[in-house]
Amino acid sequence: MHVFDLQLSTFTLSIFKSLFLNVTVTAILVALAWFKNGLFRALSIAVIYLRHSIDRKSIILVWVDKRSLTEKLASRLERTLEENFRVVPLRSPEQLFRFPQNRNITRAVILMVTDVTKLSEVEERRERIQDWLKEYVLKGGGLVGGHDIIYRRTRNTVLEEIFGGRLLEFSRMEKVRYAKNPGEESVIFRDLPEEFELDDGEIVWGKWNDDVRILFKTPVPDSKPLVTFREYGLGRILWINSFDDREGYENPISKNDSNFMSLIRNAILLVSRQSQSERDILIIGHRGFSGKYPENTVLAFIKALNAGADGVELDVWLSKDGKAVVFHDSTLQRFTGNPTPVKDLTLNELKNVHMGAGQTIPSLEEVLKVIPHDTFLNIEIKDREAVEEVLEVLRENDVKNVVLTSFDVEILRDLKESGENFRSGLLKTMDGTLELVEMREKFSETLLLARELGLWCIVIPIESALQVSPDRFKEFLRRLRVAGLKIFFWAYADENFYRKSMLESLKSLYDGVITDHPERMKEFLNAG
Repeated sequence: MHVFDLQLSTFTLSIFKSLFLNVTVTAILVALAWFKNGLFRALSIAVIYLRHSIDRKSIILVWVDKRSLTEKLASRLERTLEENFRVVPLRSPEQLFRFPQNRNITRAVILMVTDVTKLSEVEERRERIQDWLKEYVLKGGGLVGGHDIIYRRTRNTVLEEIFGGRLLEFSRMEKVRYAKNPGEESVIFRDLPEEFELDDGEIVWGKWNDDVRILFKTPVPDSKPLVTFREYGLGRILWINSFDDREGYENPISKNDSNFMSLIRNAILLVSRQSQSERDILIIGHRGFSGKYPENTVLAFIKALNAGADGVELDVWLSKDGKAVVFHDSTLQRFTGNPTPVKDLTLNELKNVHMGAGQTIPSLEEVLKVIPHDTFLNIEIKDREAVEEVLEVLRENDVKNVVLTSFDVEILRDLKESGENFRSGLLKTMDGTLELVEMREKFSETLLLARELGLWCIVIPIESALQVSPDRFKEFLRRLRVAGLKIFFWAYADENFYRKSMLESLKSLYDGVITDHPERMKEFLNAG
């Protein structure tokens, strides 16, 4: 009996040892697998940061629930978007975890759904994906979703919260007609007609929050939302009705529909822009991206916006034949050695002046035709005779997000007397600014002038901050703010923006900077 008990105890102990060993090995394998995945993700993100530091390209992530369509859409977007974007196709939504949630690197995520589907069949994974997206958007990321991504059967409840809507009903139709919502202004309308058709085969609709903007809808009388936009946290979200997948209907990706590709491209441009709630300081490209490209040219303006500028500053004269032309100097001396005044030449004659990089002197109307409609514009009027033509061009192009500035008070007075409802601003030299800082009488006169002319802003050189004590300059800025004026800095030399940590010390006391190098300024302000 004693021997039997001993054998039984030995047998029982061996079983427990075996179980313990199996459990331990399993736990170790699971831990290693988790560590391996976590390490792989960390390495992936590190590689992406390194690559971004080298090529300076932001990432657009694309997923369609059909692999072939993902590849097609990513490839076409890569060709359509500007050179500072890199479009990456995802094999599955779970690959999102391999990318940083830094919106400066991962600029936008595109999730297009061709049929009612789920981000993942596994609920836990689906929730993790949605949580990643929510955190990304809250940090300032851009998200574009298509069609059924928030339909009631997808069970993507977190995405419903982010998009601000829930789709409950659907209707079959041969074509879906998209009509611009009257009164809306957005980059989403760029290169698109007021109405166009897509072979979607179906529309879906439901309930939307009050803060959701309807950009496109079906024509009256139905007027069902087809494209919606919302700001959530620091991020931007856009939903597009497209991407039903039905037999007999060619998907707009497969078809390579030009209106559809313009719509997706514009959606990316819209959601990838930094919102004003994320950064209160406007970055304005001085004569465009003049530190790198020929100043006051179409190329310089486009490059400034691509580099992250919120808007551009440009200068306007009136040509001999009455056109508003974009040029800084009063003569051509600096560019051609010819002292002929700009005002003495026609637009066609000015077109013969080569600014570099294949660029010529543009008219104001040319510039307005090529930059996004909602771009912030700071137009400095150099020539009093140009006031009427500038106002006419702005009216004809329905430009609203603009401020008209000048060193010449009489030009600002003409703007006020025109009765037009455009914002205006007073430009000051360094000597003129120091007069305001040092002389209380001059400051009071300027405030009276600001009220008389209804000025929106004052634009002063950053160098003036170097000439007086920090406390005195800050008090000067505070008094301008109390008077209701926006404050913008310009510079005789861009390097002066970064001297003695001035911009950091003046934080919250100014509203924007006009810089030759918007990309550098953006990095500087974001780092601060």
